[in-house]
Amino acid sequence: MIDVRQLMASFTVEEHCQRAEEYFAARAPDPTYLFSKPFGSINEAPDLLIRFAHCLQGLELFPGARVLDFGAGTCWTSHYLTQLGCEVVAADVSPTALSLGQEFYRRYPILGEKPTPQFLVFDGHTIDLPDEGVDRVLCFDALHHVPNMEAILAELGRVLVKSGIAAFSEPGPHHSKSPDSQAEMRDFQVIENNVNIEDIWLIAQASGFAGIMIDIFDGRPVNVDLAEFEGFLTGSGNPRYGESARQWIQDQRLFFLIKNGTAQQDSRFRKGLACHLTVMPATTALNYGQRLEARVLVVNNGTSIWLPGEVNFGAVHLGCHLLSESGRQLNLDYFRAKLTPENNRAVLPGETLAVEISVPLPSPGRYTLEFDLVSEQVCWFAQNGSTAFRLPVTVLPSADSAASSET
Repeated sequence: MIDVRQLMASFTVEEHCQRAEEYFAARAPDPTYLFSKPFGSINEAPDLLIRFAHCLQGLELFPGARVLDFGAGTCWTSHYLTQLGCEVVAADVSPTALSLGQEFYRRYPILGEKPTPQFLVFDGHTIDLPDEGVDRVLCFDALHHVPNMEAILAELGRVLVKSGIAAFSEPGPHHSKSPDSQAEMRDFQVIENNVNIEDIWLIAQASGFAGIMIDIFDGRPVNVDLAEFEGFLTGSGNPRYGESARQWIQDQRLFFLIKNGTAQQDSRFRKGLACHLTVMPATTALNYGQRLEARVLVVNNGTSIWLPGEVNFGAVHLGCHLLSESGRQLNLDYFRAKLTPENNRAVLPGETLAVEISVPLPSPGRYTLEFDLVSEQVCWFAQNGSTAFRLPVTVLPSADSAASSET
């Protein structure tokens, strides 16, 4: 039986990094399995997907979030984070793993315009990023491979912004004794350490983290009949799910560390977005070819700062949907306007703005213009519970067109 503590003490940090590099280099000639993750194995795919989904939920990601994928390996998690619109820094001690990760991105291109990922070789000691340089950290099956957990958690705490979240999906306190772990340590001399959540929390507090949240989850379904299902919903059923979850997480530790400090939430997040709109037009009956001139009062009655139009994600604009008279949507993105003339400053909670707009009109007929705010690439405010302002308008034939018709 290999003692993981003795294995960690037998080599320097640099030598452990070299072991990881040799591990990936041996697999580089045929990376089919690595490129297939999380679908490389029918047996392991459900577990990987479930744990990754829990990490995504707990990270509270937002478009444009700068995410450090620590211990990214060949970057399957990085690839999904990029597809979600995050600005990913994929870090690993193995240059070969990151090279394979870049090849993975080339073979499976990201759909749409998303931030370009960064690939960062980690020297085992210092992450080459500035203080508070990332919004989120994902550490997926990586922390239990490091020989210097105290130094790593201190680095993760350093590069994470105030109130930022670091997600960890790791094995439990008996991991090193499992047959698979023993084989990995024996054959490749890679670390398969135990993860004791109490020890990690003590280290984390000294590394700038103020909170810890631990997931209780079950990676296996508990199938029940209809009567037991209804009893479970009402709280009177058999507690089999709780027992199943307890068994599942005996050697699973999925947890989140929250950096101390506070940060004002902004419009890159959906949570906290709210507004009140009042549209005051000069008239609602206009000739074809004219524009609807109106004054709009906009109140930020939510808890988030609205970012200006110069940002890529979360810029807040006044928008308008074109609806038929009966309310059927004709054009979702009919009109956009800046909230301020210069549109280069944020709008604070409680602030009221007066916006002058000039809206082009469609062909003659009766319509409804539905005004709402939109946080670009995040959501329309009405989707978040605010009330859109509906304005019925009538577009009359122009004098020129009417005269032409009579002729």
